[in-house]
Amino acid sequence: MELRTSEAEDFRLKLIVKTADAEGLDAQLTAHKRQHPTSPLLADSGQHYQDGSIKTVGRTLYEDEFDKVITRHKLERPTDYRED
Repeated sequence: MELRTSEAEDFRLKLIVKTADAEGLDAQLTAHKRQHPTSPLLADSGQHYQDGSIKTVGRTLYEDEFDKVITRHKLERPTDYRED
């Protein structure tokens, strides 16, 4: 499928905005962790990464939503697209 220049530019701009949004949210999360280290979102969820480190409650919320979006777009195995 060949994209016209305007479609390619539109896609590029959307990707830039989504990337900026993700980085902004990451900065917000980092600040939240620093300011609220006892937040229930930072508690151990009882789940672990493959390397054995704990997953926080907040991380499991992220993964659930990420997986829903991947599945909604008919992609298989959401863990192929996110760090686990």
